[in-house]
Amino acid sequence: MAFLSSASNAATITVGPEGRDHSSLQSAIDETSPGDLIVVSDGICHENVDLNKPLTLRGMGSKERPVLDAGGKGPAITISSDGER
Repeated sequence: MAFLSSASNAATITVGPEGRDHSSLQSAIDETSPGDLIVVSDGICHENVDLNKPLTLRGMGSKERPVLDAGGKGPAITISSDGER
């Protein structure tokens, strides 16, 4: 999933286990600025995510891709803009 990101000074934030900037995708989204890049390690993220700003999500992994699993507790990802879902 990608949103247009053209800022030349965009930050890159990593999500995953030990050694990453964040262990939660939502905490990474909350801390980013519009136009930033979030790189998510392979594996399963067990959470509900509200994507509410223009940024780029990119999966990293040599063999597997990241999976977002809300465990049946609502949508895994909600995309909203200006308060609209």
